[in-house]
Amino acid sequence: MFRRILNIYYIIKIYGSKEYFKILPIESKSPYFDYFLDFYNLKNKKNLKKYNLDINNFDVNFYILRNLVPSGIFLASKYDENTLKIELDFVIPEYRDFKIGNFIFEDCKNYFLNKGYYKFITSSSDDIHIKYLKKMGFEEIIENDNKYFVKSIK
Repeated sequence: MFRRILNIYYIIKIYGSKEYFKILPIESKSPYFDYFLDFYNLKNKKNLKKYNLDINNFDVNFYILRNLVPSGIFLASKYDENTLKIELDFVIPEYRDFKIGNFIFEDCKNYFLNKGYYKFITSSSDDIHIKYLKKMGFEEIIENDNKYFVKSIK
């Protein structure tokens, strides 16, 4: 009985507490960026190898801070005039509860719109990632026999 009450208390505390999110641009030649990529083994991601992981090769790049804790990285390159191709949208495992995704794709709309982007495109073959994309409002399309996921924020 006590355990149940304790569980209810923590559930209320988790869902009732206000969290603060912020994006922070990634500086070029950032030792922390390299350490973050190494720690989470992100340098071996297929889509990132072509960039030699120079942050200047991405048109949009930032850390996602959650209560001032670096909890994710967002890297994107220009796909066309109004579309960003998401190269990496990574959140550390402890924070994978969709709140950061909602923050990026809903709360940060003006950030992207002010840069002239109102659409995102990405690809994935990972079922868990595809589930996340669909939950964030991405729609599956087939283009040139390739599967992509697209989201408009306009």
